[in-house]
Amino acid sequence: MSVRGSTTALRLLLTDIFESLGASIEGQGTATGGAVGYLDDSSKDWGVNIWRGCRIVIYSGTGAGQIRNIASNTGTRIVPDTNFGTAPDITSQYMIWPAPISEDEFRDTMRPNVVALVHDTAVTADTDILAADINVGVDCIIMVSMCFSAIGAGYMMVDDGSGAAKIQVNDGLDLYADNGYMFDQPLPSTYTLNFQHSQTCTCRSLIAMRVFR
Repeated sequence: MSVRGSTTALRLLLTDIFESLGASIEGQGTATGGAVGYLDDSSKDWGVNIWRGCRIVIYSGTGAGQIRNIASNTGTRIVPDTNFGTAPDITSQYMIWPAPISEDEFRDTMRPNVVALVHDTAVTADTDILAADINVGVDCIIMVSMCFSAIGAGYMMVDDGSGAAKIQVNDGLDLYADNGYMFDQPLPSTYTLNFQHSQTCTCRSLIAMRVFR
């Protein structure tokens, strides 16, 4: 599966995780701006402070992986109780969930499944992006999100122990520059995995997760 310019599958996966922890997604969207002290979404018309005491996670784009308690909100702005380490921008996609789920619970649920996380890293053409191969470790589906600064081919380097096989993602088509792509690949536990791009460029984002279905 490959979906250009979409993080729908990742959003659905996170929704499943939240529901497994006994909560539902209460709000979501894409930021229209922000700074370390706030996130703006001008498409919203929230009631003042309806999100106070909830938590926000930036799950894709700039600042991905940040989780904060919400101190207050206006109709279009969320203010965290602790500044973001990286200011959100127009690429930042977020979710809001109720306070009973702690940051530790979220991270403990996610940690075993996230096997690679790369942001704004220089890559060399046809060279492994990860410093060390991923040991798949269990029969599963590997879900991958990729975005690069240059048009070119993206590859999964899959090794069953007899040498790496180079699998071009996106159904054999080039990945457009600065577009997000998502795809999945079933792999057995004994395989290792890495990634490559056909051009020397910047890896804007690469996230790989184990999914059990």
